[in-house]
Amino acid sequence: MNRDYFSRRSFLAHSGLGAAMVPLMPGLGRAQAAPKRFIVIAVPNGHTDKFLPTGGESNWVINPDADSPLKSLERHRGKVNILGGIILQNGWDTTHVVSNAAPERGFKPGSLGGHAAPCILLSGAVGTEGPRQFDDWNMTAGGPSVDFHISQHQPDSAGVKFKPLALRATRRDSASSFISFRGRPVTPKVQNTSGVYDDPIALFKDLFGDGTIGKDEMAKILARKRHILDFVTGQQKEMRNRFGAVNAARMDAHIDAIARASQGIAIVGNAGCTTPPAPKAGVDYLTANGTNYPEILKAQIDLSVVALTCDLTRSVSMLWSDGANDNISFRWLKDKNAGFDSTAPQGELGSGQIRTHHNIAHHDSGALKNYSDQWFVEQYAYLLDRLTATMDADGRPLIETTVVLFAHMQRSGGGHETSDLVWLMGGNHDNQYKTGRFIRWVGGKQGESVSQSRLFTSIINSAGCPRLEFFGEQKYGGPLSVLQG
Repeated sequence: MNRDYFSRRSFLAHSGLGAAMVPLMPGLGRAQAAPKRFIVIAVPNGHTDKFLPTGGESNWVINPDADSPLKSLERHRGKVNILGGIILQNGWDTTHVVSNAAPERGFKPGSLGGHAAPCILLSGAVGTEGPRQFDDWNMTAGGPSVDFHISQHQPDSAGVKFKPLALRATRRDSASSFISFRGRPVTPKVQNTSGVYDDPIALFKDLFGDGTIGKDEMAKILARKRHILDFVTGQQKEMRNRFGAVNAARMDAHIDAIARASQGIAIVGNAGCTTPPAPKAGVDYLTANGTNYPEILKAQIDLSVVALTCDLTRSVSMLWSDGANDNISFRWLKDKNAGFDSTAPQGELGSGQIRTHHNIAHHDSGALKNYSDQWFVEQYAYLLDRLTATMDADGRPLIETTVVLFAHMQRSGGGHETSDLVWLMGGNHDNQYKTGRFIRWVGGKQGESVSQSRLFTSIINSAGCPRLEFFGEQKYGGPLSVLQG
């Protein structure tokens, strides 16, 4: 007997139901499993030493001060890994093959500068000539970003609408305001981005239309789908006895798969896959003016979680908000420190204007910088909260099948270093990783940073994509075995 006899299509054909049933039964022939997701958040301007915990791999301690950047991670410490010793090696190497428009500023080959990092941050390849980035580097991505790769290579993702979903927290007219790339330029020196959403209202409309499907109508839709699957189950049970013992066992597997699909539909109806409230109208979601930025990030996080739950996307990138953030002020944090509502002194970046993230990073290594870092990590922790509280189609929290990366683009605010970066990696891909750890040097050798592409290789492999030995450049090495514990 042909091994393909029990494929979904032939199985339904022998049932008399035809190929029209195939889209309704995506998991037939195997257990109904939740897809694996990936979210990456990119934040500029580095951090202070308070960002790093103290202690060892498992007994690490978050800085206890009021302005401790990682304070909000305490409730998620068992779900995250803190990873140090990462270098943007492809960025360093890119500076040897592209030009700098203002060499008098001192940026020479091998001195990338973190503000120019967005276009190479999520790639494993050496970049190529492109538009003028921050710090005057004429470059762009030399290969696909990890979020794009995962979205294109995951199995059973043909019907996923957003592959990937790329978000940016404000609208910027800057080459350094994109992190998601399809690959090298198709048109010379023109960035080959994945496209980007910066307006939560436009994102909502593209995700959920006009949002008029109510709970009652959704229940009817789910009931119809469940009825079809229940009908198929009955038909297959009647057919089961027509086959021999070996094929009857295969029939049992198919019947079980249908039952799981029906159960999954019931779970989705009671879980997070319902149309959420639309973002508040009348809010300027495109300009960060010191008041609406928290609403922008929250709206994008909330919509992303629902999109993941509904399988509208499995790969999300969020840029908060470009390579420098000289348009982001933190006036809503003025109760923590009055300096957030003050103007930059003469001689500093943006002198005479309300202090921005860029200004603070360059000129304050104390409370202002730490509180701003704390606020960004709080948004990351909120995303972990949402993923923990939202149930998947198989009845488990989304956090169990989702890896969430928080990626700095440079080490210190004023230093521009792109070596020994410290990143946060939350969630899991079905227990692929041992979590709850502070791994000071992910490459295993103290004082030696390794390419971010090795981390991406590990995530690609755990996301169910065809296994890679390396992502981007072979010379940077393969997956990080330390993540498995």
